[in-house]
Amino acid sequence: MITAVKSLDNTIEEQITTACIISTEFLNEIISVYKPDYIKNSFAKILCFWCIDYYKQYQVAPGKHIRDIYEVEAASHLTPEDKEIIGVFLDKLSKQYVEGQGINSDYIKDNAVEYFKKRELETRVKQAHHLLELNNVEKAEEQFSEYKKVALKLSGWFNPFDPKEIWEVFDDKDDGLFELPGALGHIVGKLERGWFVAVLAPFKRGKTFFLQELAVRALFQRLKVVVISLEMKKKNVKERLYRRLTGLGSKTGDDVFLYPAFDCEHNQDGTCDRDERTNHNRLFVGETRDKPEFSVDSEYRVCTYCRDHALRGYQPATWYEPIELPPFTYKETKETVRALEMMYGANLRVITYPRFRSGISDMRRDLFILEQEGFIPDIIIPDYADIFKLDTKGDKRNQIDDVWKELAAMAAERRCIVITASQGTRGSIYKEDMTQDDLAEWIGKLAHVDVFLGLSQTKKEKKEKVLRVGALVHRHKEVDESLFAELLQQLETGQFLLDSHLIRKMGE
Repeated sequence: MITAVKSLDNTIEEQITTACIISTEFLNEIISVYKPDYIKNSFAKILCFWCIDYYKQYQVAPGKHIRDIYEVEAASHLTPEDKEIIGVFLDKLSKQYVEGQGINSDYIKDNAVEYFKKRELETRVKQAHHLLELNNVEKAEEQFSEYKKVALKLSGWFNPFDPKEIWEVFDDKDDGLFELPGALGHIVGKLERGWFVAVLAPFKRGKTFFLQELAVRALFQRLKVVVISLEMKKKNVKERLYRRLTGLGSKTGDDVFLYPAFDCEHNQDGTCDRDERTNHNRLFVGETRDKPEFSVDSEYRVCTYCRDHALRGYQPATWYEPIELPPFTYKETKETVRALEMMYGANLRVITYPRFRSGISDMRRDLFILEQEGFIPDIIIPDYADIFKLDTKGDKRNQIDDVWKELAAMAAERRCIVITASQGTRGSIYKEDMTQDDLAEWIGKLAHVDVFLGLSQTKKEKKEKVLRVGALVHRHKEVDESLFAELLQQLETGQFLLDSHLIRKMGE
């Protein structure tokens, strides 16, 4: 029986080993510069050797096949100590990553290259010192001239005329990390690593709900997500999340909720003459076009035939459908969350800070701690940037500018997407559509983001459970400020995005 077993530390070597097992892209990037001597931990060295050998044969990372390699090697080539510690590591890895899940290989590659530079220098300094002790000055000098060659290779310089570099632009598999569905996805586009994204809305317009929706949609794409809440208590954050994931009713019993549904104006005013129309009643009463109060006894039904078949005559409108929901209970919530975890992985981490008491430095510290636990996020969502404690001194406008610069830098440094929100001005509360002019405090925020979205909603739209999302700024494509994604919502059950449709709102 083994009484003391070494383990792989939660350090850069564990990151490198994990990436070698999971990521073909990582192996493709580092194989030309990797040396076994760079890895100190003997167990990590064994695993990296297996992965690189597998990659050389099949041009892919071993993934789940690392377990097969382990079983073969454990039978004859591993010591009992090696067998146990590698088995423990692989068990841990299988719990952290579900099949099909990726990894932030770009960030780990950056860390690995810096680590390789350090290890290369350490080994050459050690060898040079040994040669100097032998009075072999010429050979000692060679160690540093050779280091310069390796350092240049690891420096990050590239030749844009190299066919490999050209291919990277056209390689579809690297075309975006995160994508939203439907009309909202059309407005936002695919989001890439290193991007900084922000959302603008007035008070109580749904910024936090929107950020949560982005977090959940990212989880469904098996991305690792970190949420930093700066204004809600831990219990409230959890309850809102569980409502979104379960879609259940109230805590007191079964409830019927009104859910908005897309309809057609021609169906509502009775002017549709298509044979496929699924409804033969008129919604509007008399000559007015005011919608009546919803009644479960009404025989009127929505019709989306033209929308479903992308026919030109469709004019988007909304109505309601009553849906009876089971109660929001501990048992149902626990079962739903467990099923989601098994399907998509335990890829969400949340931390709550007191309002106006935590700054960027606190977030950096806690992200570092999380990284030591082996959790490297693909998406970081601080909710929201405007209420971070200002770490720097001076004019408030410059302080706010520093916060936004730090978040943009974090996206680039950590090779992830950073998404936050910003408060609109007081005047924006009464506006139908958000514009760039509605940014509170400092319009210079626009300069630091890749994408800035606006949440627009009139009183009538709020009553009808409708919200519009438009692009204010997009660094990587042209913005059409008259184009919106119209979202249907049922916030009582935590559902921010039930469905979406593109609409064009023309000015006067």
